[in-house]
Amino acid sequence: MDNDLKMLLSSKKNILEEIKQTTCEIGKAFEEEDIEQALKLLKLRKKQMDEVDGLDGKALSACSGDSATLLRNIETDGELKNIFEDIRVILKEIKEKDGENIKKAEMLKAQLSGDIADLKHTKRALKGYGVIETRQSRFGAFIDTKK
Repeated sequence: MDNDLKMLLSSKKNILEEIKQTTCEIGKAFEEEDIEQALKLLKLRKKQMDEVDGLDGKALSACSGDSATLLRNIETDGELKNIFEDIRVILKEIKEKDGENIKKAEMLKAQLSGDIADLKHTKRALKGYGVIETRQSRFGAFIDTKK
């Protein structure tokens, strides 16, 4: 069972390293204002997170579904404990980077909202000057039949 846990926790650590890298790339995409790339990376990260959830479930089921037994096994085995501590450090780094990314995303959203407001204002101005017509002209003529 300990070998299974070591393998599962090592796999989890590796995937978390990938998530950390993906999170850094998401931050770069926000800095470059590349929304499409950021969305692709967010989807990839979601997939990676689902893999971690699956590994957590397997680790828990290896201990008969008892989280206390899982933690006891980790605390008693030095190698498992080291892997678990590495996982904690990685998770802390991911959380810090997520906080930075949230701030970048909020700034980008505010910028895009301002750009959209400017475009709407420009559209109203162009309509007012007749540059953009809201209705199609019928190119017809009105004939007054009253005398």
